[in-house]
Amino acid sequence: PIAAPWRYTLITPSRKDRELFMKHMHACGIETSQVHRRCDTHSCMNKFRRPELPNATAFDDGAVCIPVHWALAEQEREHVANSVLGFFERESR
Repeated sequence: PIAAPWRYTLITPSRKDRELFMKHMHACGIETSQVHRRCDTHSCMNKFRRPELPNATAFDDGAVCIPVHWALAEQEREHVANSVLGFFERESR
């Protein structure tokens, strides 16, 4: 199978960290999104909901995607990378 490498998924430690990361990236002019969601969060899947899936919950709470598509110029790729690093370096202090 061929993947469409236009977004890269990062896992933040928590939902709060993901929200802070997304705000930081927005302030840097970089679009982020939560592309992947647990299937059982959709109303049509309610009967399959399993709250005792801690790894799925952790992924759902922390996953966020950054742009990595082919149309980004080298300067834009560097800006994305530096913005990601800047957030995590700041948060680790």
